[in-house]
Amino acid sequence: MELRHFRSFVAVAEELHFGRAAERLHIAQPALSRQIRQLERDLDVQLFTRTKRRVELTEAGRVFLPEARQTIDQAARAARAAQRSVRGEIGRLEVSFVPSATHEVLPPIFGAFHERFPDVVIVPRQMTTSEQLQALTDDKIGIGCVCLPAGADGQMLETMGNDENLVIEPLQRESLRLVIPAAHPLAAAAVVSRCDLAGEPFVLFRRDLEPSLYAGYVALCAEGGFAPNVVTDEANSTLTMVSLAAAGLGLSLIPATAQNQRRSRVVYRTMEPALPKVWIVAVWRRDDPSPTLRSFLDVVRATPRQPTAA
Repeated sequence: MELRHFRSFVAVAEELHFGRAAERLHIAQPALSRQIRQLERDLDVQLFTRTKRRVELTEAGRVFLPEARQTIDQAARAARAAQRSVRGEIGRLEVSFVPSATHEVLPPIFGAFHERFPDVVIVPRQMTTSEQLQALTDDKIGIGCVCLPAGADGQMLETMGNDENLVIEPLQRESLRLVIPAAHPLAAAAVVSRCDLAGEPFVLFRRDLEPSLYAGYVALCAEGGFAPNVVTDEANSTLTMVSLAAAGLGLSLIPATAQNQRRSRVVYRTMEPALPKVWIVAVWRRDDPSPTLRSFLDVVRATPRQPTAA
């Protein structure tokens, strides 16, 4: 059975006239008659009774008619779904991100994407930078939002390793902030000097989990002329680092936008000279054919960027 046979049947059933049905379908009447006979042979039932004056549905034809209409409608819906999928209008996309991206970078992107593509399901996944890069390599996510370090001139240092299949697009450059326990003597200073940090304990991400923040701390120590003093590097989120600082375990470094997470018993301070900056960037696989990914990238590029976080 072919879909065109179903359409031919429905046309004859509604017109109850082979000539008018043939005109409606823009085919010759003999061809229409052959299609109906073929459909009846395939079904092994008679769908119409035919006389020289009239055409009528048989009982089998009356039962078959609503099912045939439903089949045609379902085929049309399936075709539309396939076409929308190719255009990236339906489907799902796994989007991962570092916590600091949720403050300013991602909300306008997610909002604009949902407005434009309401039938695409976004699956959000919070991960560290290193976890995202591994998930992209393993084809477990469609696109990531990671932190990369910036050089002394503020330009992005691309640290995608040797994976030439990964593509990056800058989203926002932002400064780092010093997190200080409120009871610490340095909390009283409006701006902290690097030399004031010699010997101070720090709580950080593990280097392999968030290399950008760790690199910022190492650069701070090197330029200040003192050795790193990391008391713990097992934190897995900026919130954890802030909480550990609040508990008095040490100082910490977080992206500037993360200071919107107000916590008691800590203060946020800038430094003089300024701390190195970090870039928040989108990263995806060059060979990913996903139409929903292309739609998401269109929205990313069309969404106004936030000003560089000072």
